[in-house]
Amino acid sequence: MSLKIIADMASTSMPRGVSRASLRRRSASSPDLIAALRDAEGAGPLPDERLDAIRVFILRVLDTAGDVGDPALQDFLARGYTAQNALEVVLGIGTYTMSTLANRLTGAPVDDQLAAYAWHPEAA
Repeated sequence: MSLKIIADMASTSMPRGVSRASLRRRSASSPDLIAALRDAEGAGPLPDERLDAIRVFILRVLDTAGDVGDPALQDFLARGYTAQNALEVVLGIGTYTMSTLANRLTGAPVDDQLAAYAWHPEAA
């Protein structure tokens, strides 16, 4: 599973449009993993330590606007990730954020082939 997909799924605000369910189908993630990522606050650690390390790091990047602090970065690196992976998390968050803002600003419709995966928070 790519860091970009995990960054998308771990984001605290999925835009109108493609849901985490479609990401799950495209990335072959289990429904339990997607549910745990949706419930970032209450689900506890993920069963896979490396996935949990990236989930925690992504949430830290989001919570601190990138100012994660050296201990959080060192913990991420200690789990086998690299400084490049940390920058890929930032890139994924930035790309996702720009896309979300542009789609909301322009009222871009969901692509027909992805409409079946549209997620609405009130239905989750």
